[in-house]
Amino acid sequence: MRTGLVCLAVALLAASGLRADDGYLRYLPSDTKVVMTIEVPKLQESERKRIDEFLLQLFRLHIAPEVGKEVTLPISDLTRVAIGLPYLGTTNGVVVMHGKVDGKLFESQMKKAVDAAAVTTEKMGKPPVTVYRRKVNDKKLIEQFPQLEKVPAFARKLVAPQELHFTALDERTLFVSLAGKIALERSVRYRPTDSTPRTSTELTKLLRKIEPNDTATLTVMEDSLHPGLLLLVDDDTRETFEQFDHIRVHFRGGKSIEMFLEAKAKSEGDAKTLEARGKKAIGSIRKDLPDLLPDAARRKLLDGLLGSFRINRKEEVVTMTGSLGVEEMRKLLPAKKE
Repeated sequence: MRTGLVCLAVALLAASGLRADDGYLRYLPSDTKVVMTIEVPKLQESERKRIDEFLLQLFRLHIAPEVGKEVTLPISDLTRVAIGLPYLGTTNGVVVMHGKVDGKLFESQMKKAVDAAAVTTEKMGKPPVTVYRRKVNDKKLIEQFPQLEKVPAFARKLVAPQELHFTALDERTLFVSLAGKIALERSVRYRPTDSTPRTSTELTKLLRKIEPNDTATLTVMEDSLHPGLLLLVDDDTRETFEQFDHIRVHFRGGKSIEMFLEAKAKSEGDAKTLEARGKKAIGSIRKDLPDLLPDAARRKLLDGLLGSFRINRKEEVVTMTGSLGVEEMRKLLPAKKE
């Protein structure tokens, strides 16, 4: 079974002190191994609209469908969206949204869900906040994440959430837990601004490292492939996840979207293996593009992106770079379904 990581995200928050990042870091669970940050202020308008559309769909389908299709997001002026996961191959993580929270609007929207007996509430923390809980609608989850339909129902329960817990932690932060009540409960306790991050020392250090030109980042730590998937993937994939300390993907915007991947291997020998496998994987994907992507125009664009990738190695570090014009990237993305 061949696996590949395809990631697209854009954004960057205006540079600030390193400690300022703890505003979202302190809310990430201690078992977090995969983090994607989308820094909204530096997004181009079209990409900001995509983020808003995604969050609206999340809210409309899973948080408060009782409000109806004309729902308005109770958070505006987004500065960052951070997604933290315990493993790749699961959606059982947390979403932290920073911006301007309209507490009255959020409360009125959730009242409709509570009145419909679709949501339960409880007070939590000091000072208390209202925490909401509702069961996940499996059909609606697949509607938003069609790839889950390919996962057998018994396995889907391992990688997809069964319940949602969410709250407005403060006037700037909406928090959604797809990892159960405990993840939210602990984040409520970490509201004080002097709270220290619970993530591992190495992950915390990487997340605090801000590259001025980045538009978004994806950080993946070792042992981050879901244990259930370890039983399904091939030997090469399994060994790859045993050979790196971390992988960090930086996205940089402008006239073109640039991707910079850095993999820190556990040894120079492992780095050589990762370099070889990376080159082989790109070649294999380009060869199989006619089967993977029937649309000829989009296939040509993706082939151009893959062809731009350059892989290099220095001691234990493997890097991969690639780029594609903004207009070409927009054409590559699937069209929005009405």
